[in-house]
Amino acid sequence: KLADEKVDSSHVKALFGSTARQHIQLAVSGERIFPEGGYDAGVLNNFQLSESEIDFIRSRNVLASSMFRQLEPLFIQVMSLPFDGWRVADFLDLSDYKKDFHVVEQFIGQLTIAFISGDHDLIESLRPLARTTNCLIVITLGADGSAALMKGEPTFQPSFKVKQTV
Repeated sequence: KLADEKVDSSHVKALFGSTARQHIQLAVSGERIFPEGGYDAGVLNNFQLSESEIDFIRSRNVLASSMFRQLEPLFIQVMSLPFDGWRVADFLDLSDYKKDFHVVEQFIGQLTIAFISGDHDLIESLRPLARTTNCLIVITLGADGSAALMKGEPTFQPSFKVKQTV
């Protein structure tokens, strides 16, 4: 929907309990490190969308979600919804999947854009998959910028230089 459109507050769900939290360490280089055991699902544990929430999602133009092991059941539920708009997924750095990009392959046919944090080796590893899909695969490279794969061909974008990483 339009950016200036008001969102009806009836579509906001409040659950009692602790908020889901991911502990993230920041390396000197600015890269994020997700420590093993650093996730607490809180109220997302066993969360299911209601019919009214599903209707709300289906009425939007873009469906965007992160994908990591703890969120996988909800991600699968959302990705299985009939939806006419763009589907965007951020697979983070695939550390939950031991850096195996086959989890991306599982959903690539449903996605418009897939984001993955990685390195130049990952770009080359994903090129064959990118040749088989209309999904734009964006590999974020931290300080090295990013690369977008469309039909297997990379387009590189250098990062903007900053004085201090916060």
